[in-house]
This record gives sequence, structure tokens and C-alpha cells, in this order.
Amino acid sequence: MPDFVTPEECNILMEKGRPLLKRATVAADDGTSVVSENRKANQAVYTFAKPMSTDPLWPLYARVFKMLNQYVGFNLAPPGQEEFTIIQYNEDDQYT
Repeated sequence: MPDFVTPEECNILMEKGRPLLKRATVAADDGTSVVSENRKANQAVYTFAKPMSTDPLWPLYARVFKMLNQYVGFNLAPPGQEEFTIIQYNEDDQYT
């Protein structure tokens, strides 16, 4: 979706996420999270300000739900949903 995220929103995600990045994990057979050589990315969670409606990324979060509900036919609302996960891939990494 062209121009779905503004440059300002991208900057906020990068500035807030960069210091929180840690090696990404995968789910193990027993339900725990483990580091895998097959997933070398780093990840962080963006935690919204409280109340969420005052957060500078609230408009983006609202657009995600609007788009999802419109195109997939869901009726999801933000309460109870996960916040943004920020993933930093290395140049030769991919999500499979």
C-alpha cells in the first residue's frame, strides 16, 4: 500500500525501536522461545503511551485496523491486540 506509513511514523518506529532490538527468537516444540540460526533478525516491541490515543503512532495503528477490517472483512478493534513488532533484518536475511 503506497504511502501507508508516513516518513515521520517510520522515524518514530526506528528511533524508539533501535535501542530495544534483541535477537529474534522462534517458538520451540515445548512452547518456549529459542534463538535459531535460521532467524538472524533482531526485534523489539513498540509500547504505546497510555492512553494509546495520545501516542504519535496511534493514527498508524488505527489505519492498520481500518485497512485490515476493510480488505479482509474482519471486525477487529485495538483493545486486546498486540502492539507493533519492529523487526530489523540483515541485508541477506529474509522472512520465510
